[in-house]
Amino acid sequence: MCTFCDVTISDVRAAGFLAVYLKYLKHEAVKDEFVKGVPILTAASDIMNENDASITGNRRDVEYMIRGIEEAIQSPSGQSHGWFAFELGKIIGNLAIFDSNKKQLVKYGVLPPLVKLAKQPEEIEQITATKALAHLAFDDDNKKTFVSDTQTDVVTTLFDLARSSRYPDVRESAKGVLWTLSEQLHSSTKHADLVQELFGKKTKGHVMISYSREQRPLMLRIKQAITEAGFSVWMDIEQMRENVYDRMAEAIQDASVVLISMSYSYQRSEYCRREAAYASSLKRARIPLLIDPGYTAEGWLALMTAGDYHYDFVRKPFETKIVELIKELERRCLKGQGEVTDGVVKQKVVSQQSSQAVSSQGYSSAPCAHGDYSSSRLDNAAHSGKRAEMRKKFSALNKDQFNSWLEKQNLPRDVFESYRANDVVFLAQMKDEAPEGYYKHVMKISNSKNKMEALQLAADFTKALDHLEISEGDMREKTKDPFHNEN
Repeated sequence: MCTFCDVTISDVRAAGFLAVYLKYLKHEAVKDEFVKGVPILTAASDIMNENDASITGNRRDVEYMIRGIEEAIQSPSGQSHGWFAFELGKIIGNLAIFDSNKKQLVKYGVLPPLVKLAKQPEEIEQITATKALAHLAFDDDNKKTFVSDTQTDVVTTLFDLARSSRYPDVRESAKGVLWTLSEQLHSSTKHADLVQELFGKKTKGHVMISYSREQRPLMLRIKQAITEAGFSVWMDIEQMRENVYDRMAEAIQDASVVLISMSYSYQRSEYCRREAAYASSLKRARIPLLIDPGYTAEGWLALMTAGDYHYDFVRKPFETKIVELIKELERRCLKGQGEVTDGVVKQKVVSQQSSQAVSSQGYSSAPCAHGDYSSSRLDNAAHSGKRAEMRKKFSALNKDQFNSWLEKQNLPRDVFESYRANDVVFLAQMKDEAPEGYYKHVMKISNSKNKMEALQLAADFTKALDHLEISEGDMREKTKDPFHNEN
């Protein structure tokens, strides 16, 4: 069962699976031999909330996972009791999402194995470790431990990954952890200069929308309405790739109003939490938006927004609430082009705004009242457009052309016999937008029961996604009239 998708998670929770999972985990037979409970804990940890998570992951269980990670790393097969190190690291990462577990997990000793996992060569190992460390780093006591721990040297490992990992997602994930630790690192004589080097940029002001991708359609609708009302809006439309935390910092540092999309997926996301926490630390005005029908705020998100007025887009008509939201933004601004209050500029509305293009960084393409972003927008738009065009051409390949591509990439044709070129493009997009979900899927592509073979095929296929090229010769072959006889 796939529980990674947040839509699926809501359905699984509503169906009552979690109660069954937790009852199984507390059964005497499972307590006596934890290895029997690992598959169930793996699934359960994907759908827990704050209250559920606090009753799992006791010391014996965590120590089992710690041993498993270290044994798998040292084992020639890369496994311990049939589990890869990154799979056990994923469980620790899921449990670390919840504040009630963060301090205890560090106390039980998860930092050394996670650092060892982060130093392994494969992307899935590095990204799993850095994401687990990211969740743990939100605890204030853990922050001090991270910075002061010279034996494990978490910070040095994160700096190494942020600067030199060959995987872009890992570099940005490691930067994210360092960003969470930035206050403590700035006070450290050992690390202050490096932090300044990574996060030393400034930008201009705007209204920022902070959201998780599951709520993108509604948030795009809100963005359009706010933009048409005359506000300069920053929203990450196409998931930022390189230098994501530099750009996040630029978006937040001078944005006096940040819209928070309240949802289950937002609460679980270490990226979203870091974004909201940084905005709060800079004392930016915060406006929570209720947008998830099945979500009740809890944990860190409930505490952060407890004193704020929430704009309810779930139980109230959109047209009613968007008018109220715009009025609230107007209250924080002086009317008239170029006038600024709290760093937010209210622009004069022009008739063409509703049809303006949006860049990959999320800025409306109207003349920006805060500075000239045009060159960076054009560069990113060109790159995004080139990739989109390449994928569009690739998705149109016929079966023979697709098989030829498989051969060029040294991928086994029998494994991908039922795949279409369009399916591969979908997986490439999934890798961009939901990397953990992608890796969860790609590990199951192989029919082999040997997990190392499965890992190797997943690695080869992932590398091949960077080469979705189609030559002009292939295109001419594709467009040739099949009924034309050249003789």
